[in-house]
Amino acid sequence: MLVAMQKRFLIALGLILNLLPASGRAQLQDADPKNFFSLLEGASWVGRVSLKSAQAPKAGQGFFLYQLKAVETLKGEGSDRRLVLDEPLTPGAPALLPAEGEFLVFLGPLPNYTAYQEARRQGYEYRVLGGKSGVVAKPEAAVAAAKAYLAAPPAARGALLLQALAGEDARIASDAAVQLGEKSKTDFSAVEVAALVGAVRERPLPNTAKIALVRALENSGNAASIEGLKQLADAPPSPAKWAAVRALQKLGAPRPVERLAEDFRRADDAEKSQALALIVPQQGAAAEAFLSGVLAGPFSMEVKKSALWRMAEHKSPGYEALLLKNLGEGEATLRAETVLALGRMGSSQAVPLVIPLLDSPLAPLRAAAFLMLSESPDPRARETIGHRYHRDHHGGVWEQNQRFYEQTGTGQKP
Repeated sequence: MLVAMQKRFLIALGLILNLLPASGRAQLQDADPKNFFSLLEGASWVGRVSLKSAQAPKAGQGFFLYQLKAVETLKGEGSDRRLVLDEPLTPGAPALLPAEGEFLVFLGPLPNYTAYQEARRQGYEYRVLGGKSGVVAKPEAAVAAAKAYLAAPPAARGALLLQALAGEDARIASDAAVQLGEKSKTDFSAVEVAALVGAVRERPLPNTAKIALVRALENSGNAASIEGLKQLADAPPSPAKWAAVRALQKLGAPRPVERLAEDFRRADDAEKSQALALIVPQQGAAAEAFLSGVLAGPFSMEVKKSALWRMAEHKSPGYEALLLKNLGEGEATLRAETVLALGRMGSSQAVPLVIPLLDSPLAPLRAAAFLMLSESPDPRARETIGHRYHRDHHGGVWEQNQRFYEQTGTGQKP
């Protein structure tokens, strides 16, 4: 009986799932490619079309039905008519395809869902691939780029992406940049590197596209590409600059600490953490001297906390010595953060220096000492905390330290 019930449940579940349209059980458009060149590669049919007729959703339906007149087929079987179903991700959204004029469209196969069966019987076998990204309202430049890309062998498409990067169409240029960053390693020439660097510096591309071009240079990794990355690393602070610096580090050509220190000083507070993330792992005397200046300098507490966190993540004898020195210097909040950084380092040298801070008149230091010693595996810390718990627990001191830590965010990652 139980087995029979389980079978009936599974059959019913399968029927229910099959009845749900695409937007109900699998957001197809979310999984579709959005990049122009990825759409060219992934679409079943690509062409310049005009709208012949459109049927708005009927009661209980969430999709439009279109008849498209094929003006020019760029990919797929030739025909002068395409029957297309489109279901907006947002119920009640307006029609996706332009009512007038010619446009470029990317089509994919219509899923064999029960909800679509009647439309499929009427010959509707396509859906718009990529949602809004799969429709280009002004198709002239897009058609020219698509023809060239589809006609070229895969090995020649990288050069076409570089050409598209220099074109006037903003969407195609941006998508070409992203595609270049996603392609496998390409050995760029000095001329091609200059084009990529120029695009990052001069073209009004979104940051995602510029970072993709940095990734393309990193993937190339030859001498010309490394030189291009160095040029980008010398630029004013920006997401592409930091990406270039990280790429150089991965390629074994790290930016010197002295240059990164200049980058740090030029950056605003929001970007100083980028420079710190690149300086701290280098360790050594130059990094220690720089970080000592950061902790003592006129920088915000968030910047100083970021430096402490980075040093705690990259423990070294030099960083530990620097923090031990700073334990007795500076304002209470900075000293408290230093205590917690030493705790994250697992510093046993800090334990005897932190124990007296349990009786500090300054609440931040008391709270930090309580937390650091509570989490330390050092026997001296465990013994002290055990004694202090029994002594202070009933007087409320313990709970006050806990509340201070929770309410102020002391020790939380910046």
